[in-house]
Amino acid sequence: MRSLVGQGVLKHIFPNILLPDSNVNEAASHGFASFRIRPHVPLLPGTVIENTANIFFDYNEPVITEPSILVAEFSTEVGGEDANALFIAPNPATTEVRITAGHEVIARVTLFAADGRMMMNTVPNTTATTLNFGTLPSGLYIVQVDLASGTTSRKRLLKH
Repeated sequence: MRSLVGQGVLKHIFPNILLPDSNVNEAASHGFASFRIRPHVPLLPGTVIENTANIFFDYNEPVITEPSILVAEFSTEVGGEDANALFIAPNPATTEVRITAGHEVIARVTLFAADGRMMMNTVPNTTATTLNFGTLPSGLYIVQVDLASGTTSRKRLLKH
């Protein structure tokens, strides 16, 4: 059962969910809740949407999650020569990828999960770098590469 209980507050209640303690059955102790939102318009590029959850178990104090951050972006740009110079391999990958940008200097590499959460951020300041993401779960990621020239490119990366 879910309900809106205030401005920007969504309340999920799971009556009689009866999840076992994680010390007894770790796999069966997980709960799950999902929701979708529609932002107020206008939502401008660069707008940051931050979400945090307070999870209550029984009558205990809440467990506060790490913030989930989504940066709104609306791009209609067609990649030109700079976008073609960006090379990420191997893709799909399991532990690391090599990122090269031709003769351009890579100022920043940011790895985003498919839901927009920033997972990694590095500042190589070289024309090539290796991104090690072996500890992250399998899934689809977006690699954002900011070049020293001011160009930003994004490519999909599949992690096995």
